[in-house]
Amino acid sequence: MGLFSFINKNKSLPQQIKSNYTVDIHSHVIPHIDDGAISTEESNQMIGFMMQNGIRKIIATPHISLDFPKNTSERITSHFERFKAKLLKAAIDIGVDVAAEYMIDDGFRTLFEKGDLLTFGNKFLLVELSGFSQHPDFSALLFELQSSGYHIVLAHPERYTFFHDDLPAYKALKDREVFFQMNLLSLTDIYSSEVNKAAKWLIENQMVDFIGSDMHHQSQFAFYKKAFAGKLFEKLTRTNAIKNNDFLD
Repeated sequence: MGLFSFINKNKSLPQQIKSNYTVDIHSHVIPHIDDGAISTEESNQMIGFMMQNGIRKIIATPHISLDFPKNTSERITSHFERFKAKLLKAAIDIGVDVAAEYMIDDGFRTLFEKGDLLTFGNKFLLVELSGFSQHPDFSALLFELQSSGYHIVLAHPERYTFFHDDLPAYKALKDREVFFQMNLLSLTDIYSSEVNKAAKWLIENQMVDFIGSDMHHQSQFAFYKKAFAGKLFEKLTRTNAIKNNDFLD
């Protein structure tokens, strides 16, 4: 099934994404490279869904971590060029760019010290933490990265369980000028009620800077529709703090 047959079957899908979220800065749409899209067809379906909901540009962010040892910046760039060429050939009219989602693990410092980091915009760097504990080098790395001119975007802070009983830790990171990227699915209880609770708290305290789909598979579409239709999404997109469209060009 092609991209445009997918769109034609979903003409009734409402345009619910607000005007300040037309760039998605976190997704796994490049096929055959991580735990995201498993085929070109699935990738096209995912992109079609985003386009149908008003997204005009996608920044693909494959995983780079010790869990994905083959993923180097060179490999990601190579896959991205093939991905972009296939979109062009299929006449899929959407802006695309590439960065990466870096796990702060025992291998990250080596990449940083080599200057081997894929960023978007003006040195914006998407990083993630383990779901259960903060890497002991994270605080020092944060200082060193920022001193080197990187703008740190913490992926899905609402999902880190070790913050849930330590809400001041969120403020401490914001005080250190860390940007927060919230996952759309966290606006539902798909991850857990605790993640959804943390998301609500971050929204209430106006700590969210970016929205990301963190889309991996087309099986997630129903949950995105639920998120788009919810009051939390409306509240989040109502604020002018959301900076996604800074990367539209």
